[in-house]
Amino acid sequence: MSELTPQADKYADCAADMAVLSAMHWKELFGPKGYRADSGAITDMEHAGAFALFTLRDEAGVLAGYVAFTLARSPFFGINIATESGFYLLPEHRGAFAMTKLLRFAAETLTKNGIQRVLLAHANENNIASLVKRAGFTPSGVNYFYEKG
Repeated sequence: MSELTPQADKYADCAADMAVLSAMHWKELFGPKGYRADSGAITDMEHAGAFALFTLRDEAGVLAGYVAFTLARSPFFGINIATESGFYLLPEHRGAFAMTKLLRFAAETLTKNGIQRVLLAHANENNIASLVKRAGFTPSGVNYFYEKG
């Protein structure tokens, strides 16, 4: 297994690879329902400074994982917040702390660039608590979701 390097990336530079990994992520979690990110919305958000993408790549530059964030200013707290929009790591790279390294890199980069709070959320069946704690995150409450459709 090759060494993976975290980096800040632009969605436009890796949209095709992101589509493949995102589809794998969706299939792993929810089966063959299908998945397609709204590339146009992501590109618009990125241009507006409301989207950040961090990737893990091997020595050949092949995309092995990512974490994406939606960026916004809280009108109530008066701080800039990055909310995780999704993350995934290819199965063959799991267990070697690569995602911990990426989450830590992303959080440090975001906070160096004006984000005061970085939020991660995950489904209960994704037991990632130890992973995010190793990356420097602390638990804060419980997330509840309401989805229609």
